[in-house]
Amino acid sequence: MKSERTARLLVPRDEINRIELIRAVEAAHPLLLCGFGFLLIAIGLLSLPVILGWLDRGGGASWKVFALPTAILLGAWMVYDALKRVPLLRLDTIRGTRKLVFQSRASREELIEFVRQAEARFGYSIEIRI
Repeated sequence: MKSERTARLLVPRDEINRIELIRAVEAAHPLLLCGFGFLLIAIGLLSLPVILGWLDRGGGASWKVFALPTAILLGAWMVYDALKRVPLLRLDTIRGTRKLVFQSRASREELIEFVRQAEARFGYSIEIRI
């Protein structure tokens, strides 16, 4: 698994309680992102009757009303992104939990091989729960 860029994270070994390879939500605040996404979807849906009425009456609405349905797409993307589960390493430390997200797609076998190499090279015990 080659990476185009490498991120450095310094967590002293004595601060680590547990490391897990899991499949979890990547978003830092998924509920907030979902809520905002659903709000945008609602705004986009509420604009549809206005547009249909405009078409029925033969015009008279602002061009801005036609931009509102794009909020449906943006909101749907936000909800999807908030709920998307990705493989990541979760580090439980004495200072809290940190998520290390893989930047490229990797198969389950590649992820397990990465964990095995990290265990052998650095002496960590990593639980695999994917």
